[in-house]
Amino acid sequence: MAVVYETLDRGLVRTYSNAGFKVHGGLPEGDYDVAYDPAEAHREYTETDIPVDVNPEGPTQYSKLKILMAATEGGFVDQLIGFIESDERVKYIWNASNVIEDNDLLAEYLPAVAEGLGKDVGAVRAFLEDHCRVD
Repeated sequence: MAVVYETLDRGLVRTYSNAGFKVHGGLPEGDYDVAYDPAEAHREYTETDIPVDVNPEGPTQYSKLKILMAATEGGFVDQLIGFIESDERVKYIWNASNVIEDNDLLAEYLPAVAEGLGKDVGAVRAFLEDHCRVD
């Protein structure tokens, strides 16, 4: 069992337990399934004995068609497409399926999407839940 630190694109570090437990630390300090921090923060975490939260139904899925329709109605479809086209990894994930899953990759890129749209992460996540969820 160990805490794993992975350096990601966009200057982020992904931290998690390789044994399926929550990690403790961060800012605000707390217990996290997976933590994302700016690399320059050099945050340290410890492994807890609390199992990570697992959704037995799998990750929530969002319809790409609904995302595009809502982005068009909201007047930010060009910004969204520009963001997708600007990052090869995002473009590959976008083109791989008709849905986007709420997983670590979405968590990794959500701050950049929110910043590109001039919104906070909570507002973007609420928007996805309210308008784009696959039921």
